Amino acid sequence: MFRPALVVAALSAALTTVPAAACGPAGCVPGGCSMAGSAGAGSAGAGVAGVVGMEGNYYFTALLHAKQVGLSAAQVAELTARDRTQRTKDGAIQHQLDSARTRLQAVITLPGANEPQVEQILGEMRALTSELRASAIASGEAGQQLLTPAQRDHLGSLVSGEPVTAATPPPPATTPES
Repeated sequence: MFRPALVVAALSAALTTVPAAACGPAGCVPGGCSMAGSAGAGSAGAGVAGVVGMEGNYYFTALLHAKQVGLSAAQVAELTARDRTQRTKDGAIQHQLDSARTRLQAVITLPGANEPQVEQILGEMRALTSELRASAIASGEAGQQLLTPAQRDHLGSLVSGEPVTAATPPPPATTPES
C-alpha cells in the first residue's frame, strides 16, 4: 500500500541538512569552514553573528586561521578549550539525531507503519537540528568576543573569500611652516 506521507517523511529525513557541528579538515572547503549554502540560521546572507559564510564551529575556524589572523597564545588556548567543549556538546546532540534517524528508518520500513509515530520522530529530529543550529550561532557569538575587531574582520575576510588587504598606513604628519 502506497502512503505518500511516509514517502515524504523518508525523503525529509534523508535530505535533512545539518550544519557541521564539528567541521574537520576532511569536511571543510579550502579556505575554512564556510557552509553558507547549508540550510540554517545564517544562510539568509547574514551568516553566524554577521560574519558571512561562518556557520558551524567558529572556534575551529578561528584556530584554522590563527596565524593569518594573528591570534595570541592566550587566545589560541581559550579557543582550543572552547572548541573541545563545543565538539563534545554538539557530538551528543548529533548522536541523538542519528539515533532518531535510525528509529525513523525502522518505523518507515515496517509493513503497518504508524504515521503519528513518524511525525513524532520527525518532530524530534527538527528540534535536534534546531538545537545544533542554535549551538553554532551561540558559539560564533561567544567566539567573536575572544577576538579583537581587527582579528574578526580579518577572519571574516579569509572565510568569505574576500581579498585581504593590509591596513593602509596613515599619511605622514605635516607640520605647518612658519
